[in-house]
Amino acid sequence: MKKYFLVGFFVVLILVGLLISNDAKAVVSVREAIASISPTSAYTGESVTYTYTVTNSSSSTAKIGSVEIKLPVGFGVPILNNINTSSSTETWVLSSTDGYINGFSSTTQKIRIRASNENSKLDEGESVQVQITSVSPLIIGSNEWTSSVYYPMTFSGTPLFLITSVQPIVNIISFKTTPTITWNNPADIEYGTALSNIQLNATTTVDGTFSYLPDIGTMLSLGSGQVLSTTFTPTDLINYNIATSSVLINVVDTTSPVITILGENPIRTLRGKTYTDAGATTTDAIDSGVVATSTSNVNTSINGTYYITYGATDVSGNSALEKTRTVIVYSSGGRRRIENPPVEITINPAVEDSILESTTTGLIVENPNLIITETSTTPISGEVLGVSIFVFNKNLGFGDRNSDVVELQKRLTDEGLFTASTTGYFGTTTKNAVIKYQEKYASEILIPLGLTKGTGFVGIYTRGRLNQ
Repeated sequence: MKKYFLVGFFVVLILVGLLISNDAKAVVSVREAIASISPTSAYTGESVTYTYTVTNSSSSTAKIGSVEIKLPVGFGVPILNNINTSSSTETWVLSSTDGYINGFSSTTQKIRIRASNENSKLDEGESVQVQITSVSPLIIGSNEWTSSVYYPMTFSGTPLFLITSVQPIVNIISFKTTPTITWNNPADIEYGTALSNIQLNATTTVDGTFSYLPDIGTMLSLGSGQVLSTTFTPTDLINYNIATSSVLINVVDTTSPVITILGENPIRTLRGKTYTDAGATTTDAIDSGVVATSTSNVNTSINGTYYITYGATDVSGNSALEKTRTVIVYSSGGRRRIENPPVEITINPAVEDSILESTTTGLIVENPNLIITETSTTPISGEVLGVSIFVFNKNLGFGDRNSDVVELQKRLTDEGLFTASTTGYFGTTTKNAVIKYQEKYASEILIPLGLTKGTGFVGIYTRGRLNQ
């Protein structure tokens, strides 16, 4: 009997042990929940509506009845909006007990939501969402939105559900703005002009530095609508973005070619001799192929003063300032001035190729006592004593005093335009006589220069007429 009693006792102990073991397993069953938030980042000072989700992820039969969410410091008073559950038959509400108003307590800085009844508790795999609108703090950093999940609907006791993984985090980042760059299209620049801060002059109200492409000192090619760009890097890259901008610039050519006359100017050539012009060269900043063109009225069969005018136009349409060469055609006798006391020259008409040609092409008799007869039969050879040749080869103007002015005054006297004494000083009387001379021969002196009135200055055209 005693033996059976012991066996029964051990059987009872085994059964009790099994019961205790199963109950213990039920007690220690893991109750888990997952909490998440979206979005997970926001700019400083930004108003954002977050969606906070809690899901029952436990393997037990325990249901979630209430959720408490700790709002991080700096997010202010939130506005709680819609509460939704994954099941259409379950409803949740904002807590309005224990000092909570519309689900929030500014004292505890917590949000409370709960099931409206036992049947609305969250079973395994079910979730609840609440929308929370809040203004982000002005300090950048990570902010944890800690949730506590309870089995009862009263937010009491130790949370019975563990949040798996980590609590939801919202990262507050700087609210970057892009600086506004002010930069207008620069004025056109001449080809060959290097870029400077006159063109590369972008501005902004934010501290930082500009870099340009192409940079200061660059000489652009000829053309319109060329792009200049800039990149602005703010000193404060936490609050400002890097900014870019661009403008257009035209590089133009408004510089005319320059003509250089080759050889002598003025130049003298014998009548009847073939005249070959030395020509002219041109230089241009862009167009190396500019060729000077010329117009000429030179006639070496007739004594006189002639002109060759040179012109040129570059590829941009810029015309050069015209240059003129004076060509004086003369006979072999040249000009002769006889200033000696009374002299008699006896010539033979049969030798007109010598002395007569000379007298008909520029022999100037300044001595009224000179007598020319035609009685000699002996040709004259060599130079006539007392005869000289003078050529005006430099400009003359008011205030000059030299031997050239003496010759000028003599010539003007010959023309009946100068009645004063020959002094060699270019004064008002001489200037007025020159003006009259220029207007007398306006077709040769003034018109080629586009003038209608004499200037009183003895330049290239006036000298050309004087040298005839």
